[in-house]
Amino acid sequence: PDMSSEFPTVDGPLSVTSYVRAVDHAYLAYMDKLEKVEGVRNASLKDLDYVVFHSPYTKQVVKGFARLAYNDFMRAPEAEEFAEVQQFREIEREESYTNKVLEKAFITVSKREFAQKTEPSLLAARNIGNMYTGSVFFGLASLLSQTSSEELQGKRVALFSYGSGCAASVYSFRVRGDTAGISAKVDLKKRLESRTKVSPQVFEEIMDLREKTHNASEYLPQGDVESMFPGTYYLQKVDYMHRRAYGRTPLN
Repeated sequence: PDMSSEFPTVDGPLSVTSYVRAVDHAYLAYMDKLEKVEGVRNASLKDLDYVVFHSPYTKQVVKGFARLAYNDFMRAPEAEEFAEVQQFREIEREESYTNKVLEKAFITVSKREFAQKTEPSLLAARNIGNMYTGSVFFGLASLLSQTSSEELQGKRVALFSYGSGCAASVYSFRVRGDTAGISAKVDLKKRLESRTKVSPQVFEEIMDLREKTHNASEYLPQGDVESMFPGTYYLQKVDYMHRRAYGRTPLN
């Protein structure tokens, strides 16, 4: 964090590598547990019906899914589906994190499974972008919205939860019972379609205002609160000691 700025300082390459490394460790630990606790023999991606990822941006999810295939390859390189990537058997794991040729190869190898197992979970991520803490659960909401209850019955859904601190885990559940009611209440597609659309120019003006007022004191925000969702908290003022006062729009 840079407390003098509205925006943090980011090391992009390190961030990407940290995510991929976290995928590796969490997935391998999960596979070990799947074998020991549930007695699954030679556990692999084939034992997962759907995989939902924390999504900083969707291309990172594509890369994350490819790492699942890479880890399966490292566990069983002789498997038939890996016939086209045998040239990567001798590459050290640490080197694999920055090897773009390897990355592209496993994205290609896993493309069909990605479309079946992860693509349905990306509706919200593609429409909203990075949702940080809520990311993986918006992915789950997307999966429920994009897949019928009948299709989900008895299926194992794995989730990769990630915090760039860095902590990560892979856990799973099986679907039991009707999910249509959950999907109807979330009503994700309708909510996405009901968003307020603004031009890039308006967006730039909003972001410019945020930068100019960052860490401001004796500040009275100006803006329309009538268009906010019912029950939304909003900033009313910041006093000379940086104390904040908040208001809330009516619930009805």
